[in-house]
Amino acid sequence: MLPLTLLTDMHPAVKAVIAVTIATLGLLWGYAWIGEPLVVVAPSEMGAYAIGPIIVVDPGLYYSEDQEYLLWVLAHEKAHTMQFALYGPLAMPVLYTAGAINSLLTEGDIWYGNWMELEANAWADAHPYTPTLTLKIAAPVPQENTTLESHPWHFGYHQR
Repeated sequence: MLPLTLLTDMHPAVKAVIAVTIATLGLLWGYAWIGEPLVVVAPSEMGAYAIGPIIVVDPGLYYSEDQEYLLWVLAHEKAHTMQFALYGPLAMPVLYTAGAINSLLTEGDIWYGNWMELEANAWADAHPYTPTLTLKIAAPVPQENTTLESHPWHFGYHQR
């Protein structure tokens, strides 16, 4: 059990950082329940990922000619935003990490045996998604004939 003096002895700047973090996570969690995900087009080594109700998509993927794949990826990432809404900012990272560790031990990677990834793939297969909120940040349109990279965590799309 933490002593109550932890709060009274804590430096005010540390308290402020903790309070802002809690408020931000609370706002993101609340927004995830009632709002559409915000798709941000910005350079990303991962191709696409979700943090709370925000989906980040690399311009190479967003502007690719394979729009069917893009919409599948967006639906997959939207599923992660819904998982965030259901499990919250504290349980979601713990559950995802547990799934990734299980997958690493059973499959040799962090995706193929991770129930959160499998659930997101199943959702994406059954629920097409076209975003309504898109923000383009420093996202130049790639040159023509750009090769679309496939990322291992979007394995479910390629198994169809």
